[in-house]
Amino acid sequence: MLRWNRWFEPDRRLLSLILAVALILGGTLLWLGWILVQQDRASTAQRLQDQRDIAADLAVTALQKALARAEEQLADLAGLPPSKAPQRFAEFAAGLPGDSVLIADADAEVLAYPDRRLPFYPVRPAEREPPASLFAEAEKLELRQKDYPRALAPLREMAKCLLGGRGHRLPVALPPLQTHGRRTESGRLSRLAR
Repeated sequence: MLRWNRWFEPDRRLLSLILAVALILGGTLLWLGWILVQQDRASTAQRLQDQRDIAADLAVTALQKALARAEEQLADLAGLPPSKAPQRFAEFAAGLPGDSVLIADADAEVLAYPDRRLPFYPVRPAEREPPASLFAEAEKLELRQKDYPRALAPLREMAKCLLGGRGHRLPVALPPLQTHGRRTESGRLSRLAR
């Protein structure tokens, strides 16, 4: 204990005070330095985030311009008369990148420009629509003559024709017969059509 008391004797008191002030200033300097390093890291991270945001904004702007230009070009191509369309489609497709293709929907087929870029070419099946006279005949038998079994006959014939003799579901929906509360076979036939 005597050693600690010696530091506070009048001849060493000034030295003790200077040492205490130096320790306090050194600790404060270290603490401020640590805060400065943390702020520097935070500002660096913020600058990097700002640069990423600017780069993303530039990329979005470039993509929007490219999409707008492509929309204009496609709108121009869509307005072409059918006689000039294939030639203009081929010219437009020649400028496309290697991983792009222009697809045109013709009446019975799908056309792709340039040729041989698609792994397959989809073919739209021809739509088979039953004649309106068939429905008119069934409605006449059902609504005017109230002959429900005979009204089903033309619809059954149509179903066989559309199915091609196979047991698949109908590609078109048959209108349910108006039975006014009676139960007929049309319920079974209309369930097939769904």
